[in-house]
Amino acid sequence: VLLVAKNPSSIEVWENGIKLFVAPDNLDVPEGGERTVVLKAKGYKDKEMTFTSKVRKPPKLSLTKIPGVNTTRPNPPVGGDPVKPKCSNTRADIQLSFCKAAYCASHLDKESQNLCNME
Repeated sequence: VLLVAKNPSSIEVWENGIKLFVAPDNLDVPEGGERTVVLKAKGYKDKEMTFTSKVRKPPKLSLTKIPGVNTTRPNPPVGGDPVKPKCSNTRADIQLSFCKAAYCASHLDKESQNLCNME
């Protein structure tokens, strides 16, 4: 089943607490079966939907905006170097490619190095 995001234009598709993809993309549904997923987007209410293998026309996904929540992204800086994230020197830095090298170079214990070597 091809899932196409309509409103907002980027919707995350989750199943059993695992992010599958960001729509548009295909959700594989076994023949004669069904899959229930949760649609998510910043500033919008989560929505649970069930899809069957019988769906022929791609559904256009739409979520309800949460009043008072800003969903716009700030404009990137004009000219000059891009703003770099602040590194915290904690394990959270492993998620930031900019900070990962510094964290891994300063944390040489086995557990930290195992985390650093994970993709």
